[in-house]
Amino acid sequence: MQHWMIVAVAGLLFFAAQLALCLRFSGWLRAFDDVLQRMLHHLDEGGDGRVDLTESGRRFAWLGWVARAFPAGQAAGSFTREDVLHELDMRVAGNADYLLLQRMGVMAPLLGVVLTVLGFPFIEVPAGAEMQEMLGVVAPLVAGVGTGAVLALVNQFLLHVVGGRTEALRVTGRTWFDTVVWRGVGLDTRAATTSTIAAMQTLARAMTQSAEEQRAHAERLAATSVALEAAGDEFGRTVRTLGSDVRGLPEVFASLREASGRASDALNQLIPVGQRALAELDVSVSAFRSTIDNAFVPAVRAQRAAIDGHGTTIGGSVAGNRG
Repeated sequence: MQHWMIVAVAGLLFFAAQLALCLRFSGWLRAFDDVLQRMLHHLDEGGDGRVDLTESGRRFAWLGWVARAFPAGQAAGSFTREDVLHELDMRVAGNADYLLLQRMGVMAPLLGVVLTVLGFPFIEVPAGAEMQEMLGVVAPLVAGVGTGAVLALVNQFLLHVVGGRTEALRVTGRTWFDTVVWRGVGLDTRAATTSTIAAMQTLARAMTQSAEEQRAHAERLAATSVALEAAGDEFGRTVRTLGSDVRGLPEVFASLREASGRASDALNQLIPVGQRALAELDVSVSAFRSTIDNAFVPAVRAQRAAIDGHGTTIGGSVAGNRG
């Protein structure tokens, strides 16, 4: 029985908090809507539609922001209509009661889990209890989870209610701004806004084109990387092939070194032979020269003298015959 009381009290308190937040936020929306409707009525009666705008801006921040951004009788700033409507949505969505009401939709199931956990100490299972009695004992635990689920459903219903009223307020706020404020914005301001939008569009197109070029460069870089990778693989294969070929070079160099050694030894053996041949050649030349000087030259001279003597004898005989 104690756990039933805890579940009931916690569920009622949570429901009361949800209902209070919903009523507070709904009252704020209604008061906001009444202010906008009053200013629209003032416009219909021939006024400027800004009645008590500054005073209302103290309670409703969006009206104060509009009054500062679009002062009456002065050129507006650089804000566009979309900026103003976005500001309205942000101000409404940022209401503290609305934010807490949204979060309570997540808190409700957690509350059910907590109530279920708190019910375990109160469980008293009688000895030899049947299934029907067991269900009666654990009923408070199930009630905790059920309470959390029901509160979550109630929260979604309340959010739906305030969501409809919020959308109605946004429509009223847009209507008031378009008819009272935006219509009075000067043509120069609109032209400047249009120029700004056009410049932003041009910038967006330029950025898009630059992104496309960057994408093309990236694709070319990727293709180049693939080609470099393929070239690296080919170079690796070439190096491996060259390495296998180079492994046989030490044996070739060794055999060449041995042949060079043997050739060097043969040359070393030929050098003394050549020296002896040159020495013998010098002796033969000297002997030949001595033979020419000592034997051949005197023989030639003797032969020449004999020839000269024989010629003289023949000449005398011929002269005697003529006489």
